[in-house]
Amino acid sequence: MHTNSRKPIDILFALSLITLLFSCKKKCDEVAVGKYYNRYLDDVVHYVSLRKDLSYLHYYKDADGVEKSHSGTWQFDRIDCEVMLENWTSYGDYSISCNDCTLFVNLWDGELVFSYDTKRQSNFFREKD
Repeated sequence: MHTNSRKPIDILFALSLITLLFSCKKKCDEVAVGKYYNRYLDDVVHYVSLRKDLSYLHYYKDADGVEKSHSGTWQFDRIDCEVMLENWTSYGDYSISCNDCTLFVNLWDGELVFSYDTKRQSNFFREKD
């Protein structure tokens, strides 16, 4: 009888622990579609537009007015909060060296995280419509 009286407490403890673990995990953005800007340099226009049709546009215009752009496709992994950008080409001084490659970046709270070290210089932030 002594072991049976402890069973509800064990179940309650296990449920509490599971709830605590899931509540501590940072939640993934629900919507990845949108336009994300890197505003590190005032005289440069640099953005990534993730479109509903799973294509993207990466646009860069430097201080001299020279424009570069390319497009590719993207996918969103909700489990890892990760955006996969296919056919990525890097622009700018603080970008990850990657030309026509597949790049994986995290998406947290409206921010495409290309780097945790040079956050302001490398990352893109979602603009509100």
